[in-house]
Amino acid sequence: MLVDPVRYSKILIVDDSPFTRAAIKKTLIGAKIGSGFYEAGNGREAISQYITHKPNLVIMDIIMPDVDGVRATQAIRKYDPNAKIIVISAKENKETVDDAIRAGAKNYVLKPLEPNLITMSVSKYLMENSNHLSSTKEKTDESEIQSRLASKLFQESFSAIDEFNEKSMQNILKQLDDEKKLSRELNGKLTNSLTKIAGIEVELIKKKNDLEMELDQKTKQLIQSERFSAIGELSSRLAHDLRNPLAVIKATIDLLKQKSIAQSDTYTTERLELVSDSIFRMTHQIDGVLDYVRKTPITKETHSLRKIIQNSLIPIKIPANVTIILPENDIMYKCDSIKMDIVFGNLFLNSIQAIGKEQGQIIIKIGETANSVIMEIQDSGKGVENDQVEQIFEPLFTTKQEGTGLGLSSVKSIVEQHKGTITFRNNPSTFTMTFPKELQT
Repeated sequence: MLVDPVRYSKILIVDDSPFTRAAIKKTLIGAKIGSGFYEAGNGREAISQYITHKPNLVIMDIIMPDVDGVRATQAIRKYDPNAKIIVISAKENKETVDDAIRAGAKNYVLKPLEPNLITMSVSKYLMENSNHLSSTKEKTDESEIQSRLASKLFQESFSAIDEFNEKSMQNILKQLDDEKKLSRELNGKLTNSLTKIAGIEVELIKKKNDLEMELDQKTKQLIQSERFSAIGELSSRLAHDLRNPLAVIKATIDLLKQKSIAQSDTYTTERLELVSDSIFRMTHQIDGVLDYVRKTPITKETHSLRKIIQNSLIPIKIPANVTIILPENDIMYKCDSIKMDIVFGNLFLNSIQAIGKEQGQIIIKIGETANSVIMEIQDSGKGVENDQVEQIFEPLFTTKQEGTGLGLSSVKSIVEQHKGTITFRNNPSTFTMTFPKELQT
């Protein structure tokens, strides 16, 4: 018997919204369309329901979780090329329409669904694709078995797909973790390399600055050396030419002093004493020039430092207001005694001039450590202005009217020839010389 294809059709309604499914079902029942209704909330359920119930029509939403309407339509059409599917969606764009049509949909209805529009579309589609339906006959057992087998196959296929997707996702996550780990290692190495490069750059800049400073100092020293070489040569000639006449004048003054003392001529004796002091200052200045310009090699022999100090005091006229305190101990040291005599002589004269006419004293100390010999000359003079301390060893620098500015420079040069160092500090005024014991070998 022929039956009404509109009224007695089985319809599968697929939508992720239960309210939408209920509304469609109510509308169709109210219009006396369909005799059996099945529902699915996503594409995966829709495929299972189709295989199980073989409906005459599927009303399929597009946008759904898990498996969307397009993929579900493709799967159903692959299982049953004659499947009848109407697609509904709120997405009104050509791309969505094209996807649905390519998937096998035969009609397309937009949301929100108008009751008249959905009933008209479903009725028209069922009429156009009507089949002779049996009003009471159920599917045969064979059809049921085939449907169940097909459903099982689809479920197994989806399970296999899910397992494959899960493994693929795990592999992707593992790969991402490996890439992150590698990226962190590379970032660490890059950071270390950049830190090293920055450190090397800082070191190179420092070395560059040091070399530029050293070059500047060497250039200044070379210019100064050439200038002093010319001055030294001229000074040496002048000093040599002046020493002989001064020696004659000094000898003559000494004879005249003896004669005036014998005659008790006090006035003449005082005048001669002034001339004698002037000759001493001139001789000292000339000796200072010669000591500075004559750069002779040192000759080392073992000497008593206390004896060198005592000998250096012999030619110096020590004022009555100055007390010399010699060291009580003694140290045998391998040095050039003549040059060390010049060192002590210059330092003693410097201290005497610093004390001036005030009552004062000069204290000499010598000592040693495991590696060094240390000598100190301390006086009670007023010292040096703090801003001039760094200049006192420079050639031609002096704070005294009678000074040449070469005495302390000569001292520093001789100390350095012995591989030693010399420093000065105020409060009290103290010169400290340090010599290495390695010179003894």
